[in-house]
Amino acid sequence: MLIEQSGNREVIITGNIKSVDDSILIKNTINDLVAQGSRSIHLKIKDSLSLTSTAIGFLMKLVHQQRVQLMVSVEDRRLYALLEDLCLLEVFNVRLVEQ
Repeated sequence: MLIEQSGNREVIITGNIKSVDDSILIKNTINDLVAQGSRSIHLKIKDSLSLTSTAIGFLMKLVHQQRVQLMVSVEDRRLYALLEDLCLLEVFNVRLVEQ
């Protein structure tokens, strides 16, 4: 997995999110943005078909406890379906970006 920050509110993830280390990297990157004052974050997940439970828990805390507005763009239908099954489409403001 590769993660990059674009500006002060956008995080782009390329590759499959599959390990605890991936989740920690996502958490640290987003926490850096929040520490810099970002209250709205756009998370672009390019080609991952999954999201670890650690990452989902962190994003839930981000939205519900820290009151950060999150928008998640996904490019893989399987990840979109997973988030739909977990009833997280509205919570994370998920949208499917067709290739």
